[in-house]
Amino acid sequence: MAKIYNRINWINKPSTATPLNASNLNKLDKGIDDLDNKMVALESEGIAVESTLSQHKPVFSAGTGKDTAGAEQDFRSLVEGQSDVEVEGFTAVNSVKNGDFSNGTVGWTGVYSTISASDNALKVTGNSTSTTPYVVQVAENRFSTKTGEKWFIRASQRVLSADVLNIATTLVSNPSAFVKMVNYPIANQWYDMSGIITIAGDKLATYVQFSCAYADVATSNGKVMEVKDIMAINLDALGMDTLTKEQCDFMYDHHINGLQGVGSGKIVSVGKNLFDWANIVLNESSAAITRIQNGLNVKGLSSGTYRFGYVIFTRLKSNVAYRLRANNVVVRNGEGVISARDFYQNTMSGAISGTSSNNYTLTFICPSDGRVRINFYASGATAALGDVDYFDIQLEEGTTATTYEPYQSSELVYTLPAGMQLHRLPDGIVDTVEEVNNVKMLVKRAKEYVLQASDVIARHQLTEVDYYECMLPTDCTVLGASNTITKQIIVNGMSETIYQAQIPASDIGKFFTYTASGNNNLCIITAKGTYANLAAAQAALAGTKIIYPLAVPVTYIDGDSSGFKCEGGIEVYPNGTIYQEPVTPNESANAKVYVTYNLSDKAVILANSGAITEINKRLIKQNAINLEFDLRLTALEP
Repeated sequence: MAKIYNRINWINKPSTATPLNASNLNKLDKGIDDLDNKMVALESEGIAVESTLSQHKPVFSAGTGKDTAGAEQDFRSLVEGQSDVEVEGFTAVNSVKNGDFSNGTVGWTGVYSTISASDNALKVTGNSTSTTPYVVQVAENRFSTKTGEKWFIRASQRVLSADVLNIATTLVSNPSAFVKMVNYPIANQWYDMSGIITIAGDKLATYVQFSCAYADVATSNGKVMEVKDIMAINLDALGMDTLTKEQCDFMYDHHINGLQGVGSGKIVSVGKNLFDWANIVLNESSAAITRIQNGLNVKGLSSGTYRFGYVIFTRLKSNVAYRLRANNVVVRNGEGVISARDFYQNTMSGAISGTSSNNYTLTFICPSDGRVRINFYASGATAALGDVDYFDIQLEEGTTATTYEPYQSSELVYTLPAGMQLHRLPDGIVDTVEEVNNVKMLVKRAKEYVLQASDVIARHQLTEVDYYECMLPTDCTVLGASNTITKQIIVNGMSETIYQAQIPASDIGKFFTYTASGNNNLCIITAKGTYANLAAAQAALAGTKIIYPLAVPVTYIDGDSSGFKCEGGIEVYPNGTIYQEPVTPNESANAKVYVTYNLSDKAVILANSGAITEINKRLIKQNAINLEFDLRLTALEP
């Protein structure tokens, strides 16, 4: 703190050098007032820090984030009560058509193989014509990639037999690049095949390829590889080119179809115990599994070893350690056993078992897809008609034993107007669901639009390319000049470029924008002769999805006639977790969620210990100054 007061240096009578007059007393008065103002300001700074801890993440742990000064804090065990939530839009564009095989095998062709589709997965069966059967997209479903672009590729891939040398996911671009290869894959185990590829050269017909290799042709015959949930996302087109692979795995953790923003959904807050008694789905296998007071009962459907029922968890964190504990197990017959498997029944950890009443504890690492299957057995190695009760079950993050607590949860459900999504443009313009002065509102700053044939108004034929001029809606904000990349428009995964008198062939598949006479125009660049005339281009380009910025944001209030609704609220629990659930995952990107946590008194003290200490020091100094001033005034009294 800068020095703000200069001493008078009083001299006693009979000297008249420092008279007790208005001038000198006002100097003292001003000094005290200045010190008081500094104290108020310092105290206000402490109060501002004490109440906020926040972060942006699509799925995250409660109580970790940045305070108002931007410093990382972790008060996971010290958060409490109701919290403010803001949901931010996000936009993703999957350039792979029918990547979830909801339309069968349409758009895909097998090479040295036959293909079929069921349960949203593609089956690729070797036909004894090559050691490396594979599958690719058909020509009309391929997409353009440009030099320097970063593409995030993700899929799940597995084989159904153990005699496979490797499986591979490849982006066939210029040149081709392996996304990921797995040597000697385990039969029936799904592998997360994801990676970021930086494009080295232009290619108009890039595609993804999935292969498996065998030792010889005879071995490949009739062997099956499966693929599902395929995505190819142009990160540059979305302004996401700085993301790492790990961040992309987090942001794009489920399959989406085409261009999608954030749809209706809910934000869920749960306590440290993730075992949801009310909503958990119980599944019979070789034993009946039913709810009882504070627990589960498992009875074998017949005598025999390893009879079980099971529970599936789908919202756990990838590659994170978890601990499951049944705090009291009653074995009336048979043998109690608990085991953790992945969703496809592959073993993840050793089983915990016992034939007497005791506590069972199991730890495991969650697979990359966030899904875990917990088997509760009525009989282990003992071939008996088992009958076992498991009480006070707790599933929690980490491996350290903690005290049992019942399941707790709260949720905020937001419903958007029909057909609406929350978007984010590359320049950072974003739609939000937020609360202002206790009023929940939706603020749309970007708008989805489907191009109409009548919007395509002109054809321009240059030496190396053609481009087609399209009128944007009148509520679009004024865009930048044609010689700048505005980062304000998203067009079905295309990258943005700038206008040149002679646009080079390397810009085929890109777009640029310009504003003239108050009208905003979008120009889509194609190879020469792609469309025979304007009418052909109008027919082909109609249906193209674009996202553009609104000149004037539109606000919707909770419960108004638009259909926008916000129900419930988020309560934060110590050592809990907050996550989101879209209503229709394939048609919704992950939102970014901003949470302001309430902190307990202990957390406030910890967060502000430095500021509080400084305030106490200043108060002591202030009291000393006041005391000294009182003494001097007393000495000056006649």
